Amino acid sequence: IGIINVRDVLKCLEKEEKMINLQQLSRKPIFVSQEKKVNDLLKEMQGRKSHMAIVLDEFGGVEGCVTLEDLVEEIVGEIHDETDVTKDNFQREGDSTIITNGDIEIDELNEIFKTRIPQGDD
Repeated sequence: IGIINVRDVLKCLEKEEKMINLQQLSRKPIFVSQEKKVNDLLKEMQGRKSHMAIVLDEFGGVEGCVTLEDLVEEIVGEIHDETDVTKDNFQREGDSTIITNGDIEIDELNEIFKTRIPQGDD
């Protein structure tokens, strides 16, 4: 298992290489528990010069991945860059009403209405 950066693949294509050995391009991933604290993971990723980590659940299964940008946004707030697509998942109907699908995230509702609706076990 490894992580392949698209920039590395593009460099090979730019050199017009006939065959690209993905195994050679892959980087060993960092595996972390979903319980790991943001600050600790940020330090580990900086120390290993890695921009991505694979998050494991309590059974050792893959929960997802986390990027350096995800961690920074968790600390300083949302960072909008050229890769972010901004699309409202809701339509405003006055100051206190929105129309949205039922799968809107609670975080997004809290942001829209400046509230603190608890989530999960909160």
